[in-house]
Amino acid sequence: MSQITQIVMGLSAAAIFIGAMFMLAPTGNMHKSVRYVFTLVFLCVCITIFLKLGKFNFDKFSATQNTDYTVAQNLTKIQAEQICAAALTDNNISFNKISVITDNNEVGGIFISNVIIESDENSDLIKKIIEQTVITKEVTVE
Repeated sequence: MSQITQIVMGLSAAAIFIGAMFMLAPTGNMHKSVRYVFTLVFLCVCITIFLKLGKFNFDKFSATQNTDYTVAQNLTKIQAEQICAAALTDNNISFNKISVITDNNEVGGIFISNVIIESDENSDLIKKIIEQTVITKEVTVE
C-alpha cells in the first residue's frame, strides 16, 4: 500500500506545483506557451508515475487465493493422515509414521496421490486397509 500512497502523493504534489506555477506565469503573449510547457511537464510527471506503477507487484493482492489453496491442501493431508492412523489403530497395526502426498487435477481439485506408511507389520494387510479407507493411487509401506 505504501507504493500506492507514493503515487497519489506524487500526483498531488505535481498538481499543486504546476498550479502554483500557473499562478506565477506571466499573462499576455507568453501565457499560452508557458501553460503548454507546464502541461507537458505535468504529463511527463504522470507518465513517470504510471511507469513506476507498471513495476508494481500486484501478486500481493492475489496471494490470498494461493494461500487458501495451500491451506486446503495441507488440511487434506492432515485429515487423510488422521483417517489412516485411525484405521490402522482400529486394526491393531502399529506404525511409525504416515505421510500423505497430494496433487491437484486439471480443474483444481485436490486428490491423494500416495500414502507412505513406515511400519514393520504385514505390508499387504496395511495396503488393503488403507485402500479401503482412503481413495488413493498408490500405497507404499516402508
